[in-house]
Parts: sequence; structure tokens; C-alpha cells
Amino acid sequence: MKDATAPGDVSPATGAPATKSGGDLLAEAQAMIERQNAEVKDLRLRNEKLSRTLHDVIVSGSDLMLHQIDSLRKTVLSTLDAFEAQVHATRAPTLMKNAATSSPGKPTSGDEARDSHKEFEARESVLGCQDSSALVRVAVIAIVSVVAVDVFREADLRGLHRLVEMYIWGFQDLSIALSVVTLLLFTQLWVVPLFTLRRTGYLSRATHLAAYVALQAVVWAQAGYAISTYRLRPPCACMVMCEVARHSMKMHAFTVETGRFAREAPGTERYKRLRVSLLDDPLGLLRQYVYFSFAPTLVYRNVYPRTARTHWGRVLAYAAYFCAGITLTGYIFCQTLPQEPGWRSWSALLHSIMSSMIPGLALFCMAFFGVLHTWMNAFAEILQFADREFYQRWWTARSYASYYRRWNKVVGDWIHAYLYSDFRGVCGYSKLSAMLLSFLISAAVHEYLVAMTLGFVYPVMFILFAGFGVFFMFLNNAYKRNSDGWNWFLWSTLFFGNGVLLTLYSAEFLARKDSVVDQYRIDTSSWVPYSWQIFARHQAGQVP
Repeated sequence: MKDATAPGDVSPATGAPATKSGGDLLAEAQAMIERQNAEVKDLRLRNEKLSRTLHDVIVSGSDLMLHQIDSLRKTVLSTLDAFEAQVHATRAPTLMKNAATSSPGKPTSGDEARDSHKEFEARESVLGCQDSSALVRVAVIAIVSVVAVDVFREADLRGLHRLVEMYIWGFQDLSIALSVVTLLLFTQLWVVPLFTLRRTGYLSRATHLAAYVALQAVVWAQAGYAISTYRLRPPCACMVMCEVARHSMKMHAFTVETGRFAREAPGTERYKRLRVSLLDDPLGLLRQYVYFSFAPTLVYRNVYPRTARTHWGRVLAYAAYFCAGITLTGYIFCQTLPQEPGWRSWSALLHSIMSSMIPGLALFCMAFFGVLHTWMNAFAEILQFADREFYQRWWTARSYASYYRRWNKVVGDWIHAYLYSDFRGVCGYSKLSAMLLSFLISAAVHEYLVAMTLGFVYPVMFILFAGFGVFFMFLNNAYKRNSDGWNWFLWSTLFFGNGVLLTLYSAEFLARKDSVVDQYRIDTSSWVPYSWQIFARHQAGQVP
């Protein structure tokens, strides 16, 4: 038996390579595996090196990109700052030019500010909720009970007689006042034909503006003429002046809101459609404005949120509340008005103010409840006007700014929309300047209404409103205003301020009676108030 052929030997019979043994094959396989492992390891090392290289490239690229983005951001911000400064320098004339040429689809900044501030939605008054209305009923019953006990306490009912006499004296010209109010209502409706003539091309822009200003002047002149000619007593004069102020603000709101359509360029498709619609249905806009004339809002919209139906039981309840408020107001005037036209000393003046603080605040609260709650909600219920947020919780305000915003939202929304926003958006004034101008105009109008109602100029309300009121606003801003102490401060100033108003205005009203003027030989040509002339005579010992 021969030995196996050694590796690499050739078989002598066939000449083919000799067969390898198992150990040789295993060694070759192990060598091949080692080579593959070495290649895999080398490939892994190269992959890791490539990954590290890519990571470094990505990180460096991201840092560079972030740096470039930051540089671009700084460049854009600096450019915007420079552009804003340039726009601020030429803001007023530029915006006024845009307001004259822009279309309704592209409102100016003034339009945007005007449209965005007031959103109508269905909501109830704060005192209309169940808990608050229950408190109101308790308060009304308690007050009426106290008044009834005091009125009927005397056997001869002298208190009731004084109340009836005061009503007869105050409302003896009621028929004249109602005639003037009706005339004002029909006069202010002319604002709709003026817009229709302007929109249909029969009036130019300048002619329409002149006619609108003339219409405003006619409305105010009618009220002033009626009060001065017929010498209306304060209750009737107050009714007329409130109506003329209401119609004037509604006319301005309608003119401003519809003025955006009047700026549409003639010849455009939208202009043609609007002109055709006005010619086809000229009474459509009039119907909308008539509803707006009676609606409890001063901001004009074509459509308002509406309720499903009118609850006449609520209307009767509001009417009863209003009559009770009128009765209580007359009672307070009868019981608390001073009987002397002046004061003998400074201590007497201070005592009169302190004595008038509670009656003055009671009149203030009755004016709020009677007008902003009962009167407004009654008309809202009759007209199915759903948005009844005529006021907010002003009694919890911790600053005068918050109090002014919450106290009377009906007038406040109008001031914000057509005074403050126009001062900011159209005139380009700063927030502070726009706010101060709005307060100044509002205080001047309030003082004018009081002067026409009482028949004399005595700017006490103007000083308290535009003077101390604005000062207290800045005082709240200078110090912490979210503490309860500021609410105490607000109520303290309301007490004292209403006492001052009741004392000074009532004394001046009594001092202007003909008998008092003759008795104290008052100089009617002097600018000094009559009551202060009497006070000076008391101080000098010259009282007859």
C-alpha cells in the first residue's frame, strides 16, 4: 500500500493535481477568513473616518449657515428700523393720501384699527345674569321702601307734594322737548341721502364733506335754539342734549364706516355694482340706518347679531325699573339740594361737600342703572339686539384707565373707533397724544352738555374729568395698580368727586335765580361764578 500523494504532487496515472488533505483545506479557509476580517476592519475604519469627516463638514456648515442667518436677521431688523423711522416722519400725509385713494378691499391702517376694535356678538349685560338681577331687585325694593316711609312720614304729605311739584316744574315743557327730539330724528336721517348722492356720483367728495359738516351744525343748532328760545328746564334740556349728542355720534359713525365705499374709484366693477344697488334699492340703506338710529350702539355695522324674539315681559320690567329710578332721582334732589345759594365759610363749603357725597354717588349710580342698564336693555329687547355688553364690572376696577373703559362701553367704543383710532391711524399721533386728545374732546363735550342743560358755563366737570381723572390715570401707571388699595382709592375719589359736582352745580343754579341776583347785587358781567361772588361777600361781611 502506497502513501498518499503529497501536496503539489502530480498523479502519475492521469497527470492531474493530487487531492489536498482536510488540514490543508482548513488552513486555507482560516487564512481566507482572516483576510476578509482584515478587509472588513479596514472598511469599517475608513467608514468611521468618512463619517467623522462628514460630521465635521455638517457642523461647520451649520455654524456658518446660522451665522449667516443671524447676520441677515440683523440686517433686516436694521433696515426695518430705518424704514419705520422714515415712515413715521411722513406718516400723516402718506396715510391721508392712501385713505383718499385706497379701495374698500385694501383698507388703510386707520380702517384696520377701526374695524378690529369692536366685534359684536350675542351676550347679556352683567347685571342681567340671575345672581346680579336678584341683588338689583333687593336693592330696588329696599330703596323704594325707605323712600315711601320718608315721603309718607309726615301727616300732610309735604314730602310727596314737593316731589310732585318738582316733576311738574321740570317737565312742564315736555311736549316742546319731544317735538325737538322728533325733529332731530328726522333731520339726522339726511345723512343717508347725502351718502347715496355721493356714491351715485351726483356729489363730489368736497361737496359731500361740506354738506355733512353743515348737517352736523344744523342738528346741534336746532337743540341750542330750542333750549335757549323756550328756556327749557334742566330735565327737558338734558333730554334734548342727550339726543343731539347721540344722533351726532351716530351720523359720524355712519359717515366714517360708509366712507370706505365712497373711496372706491369710479369706473371699477365694484363701483358700478354699488351704484346700481343704490339706484335699485335706495331705501335699503335707509332701513339699515333707521334701525341703527334706535339700536343701543354708536358703532355702525350693516348687520348686528339678533335674538330670536322679543320678550315683552322683560321690556315691562325694564320700564318699571326706569320709572322707579326717575322717582328716586327726584326724591334725592328734593331731600338733599342745598337751600342757600352760597356758603358762609370754607368749613361750611367742606361740610356741604361731605354731606353731598352719598346723595351724589346715589345719583351717579342711578344714572348708570337707569340709562346703561334699563334703558339700553329695554331697546335691545324691543329691537332684538343681541349684544348687550353696554358696560363691564367697573365697580371692581383697580385703576382709572380700567374704570373709564368699563363704565360706559357704548360711548367708549365710539371714542376708540372714531377718535383714538383715527388719531393713531390717520393722523399718526402717538398713543399718549391720541389718548389725551380723546379725553380732552370727551371732557369738552360733556361740559358743553352740562352747560346747555343748566343754562350756564361752570367747568367743574371738565376740570374733574380732563384734569384729575387723567392725573389719576398716570398715578395708577406710576405705581402698582393691581392691588385692592387702588379700588379703595377709586371709590373714595368717586364719592368725593360726585359730592363736589352736586354741591357746586346746585349752589350755582340757585345763585342764578333773579331774586338772588337782586338780593346779593351780583355782577352778572363778571366771569366769576355767582355762588363764589356770594361766598366772597360773606367773607367780606357785605351780605345785605
